[in-house]
Amino acid sequence: MLEVGETFGRLIVIGEGPPYIWRERPTHRQWYCECTCGALTLVSEGSLKKSRTRSCGCFLKERRPFANRKHGARTNDRVTTMYICWRRIKRSKICARWDDQEHGYKNFLEDVDEKPSPRHLFVRKDRKAAWSKTNYKWSLTVEYGPREEQFLVYKGRKFTREQLAAKARVAAGTFNARIRRGWSVTEAVRGMRATT
Repeated sequence: MLEVGETFGRLIVIGEGPPYIWRERPTHRQWYCECTCGALTLVSEGSLKKSRTRSCGCFLKERRPFANRKHGARTNDRVTTMYICWRRIKRSKICARWDDQEHGYKNFLEDVDEKPSPRHLFVRKDRKAAWSKTNYKWSLTVEYGPREEQFLVYKGRKFTREQLAAKARVAAGTFNARIRRGWSVTEAVRGMRATT
């Protein structure tokens, strides 16, 4: 149980409030707290003890204007194109220099040329390698890897990969993996390699 006068971040406990009611039953204690900004708020005991709530909400309001300015990623109150590129590539394989917690975006700006035009796309030279200073380019087109054949021949007839996967009673991804591993179409449909 909490004591009146205890502090949690910017909050000072000033008294016990009504219990939190869920499905018509009290489930946990709540406490009235005064924030250092002067606001009063009602917070659950668990949120205070686990440091999930540290202010009345004023801390987030103070931080919000600076949220995207940490890296200088805003101009005229709009997020820059370069920042959007950096955030997008962080979802895939990326070099340690650009993934650095503190200086990743700064390093990215140092390594990457400015976008030549609004029509240019930020792409990797080698799609299998991580994004890095040497593995990126600005391109007007997106280059894809070699296209897999649209149709495969099985027993003298043409089928799509999906049709053959259905014949094999496996997922399309499983069927395609067999073909990529060098299995013949017949082996991929039957689900086993021929013994030599």
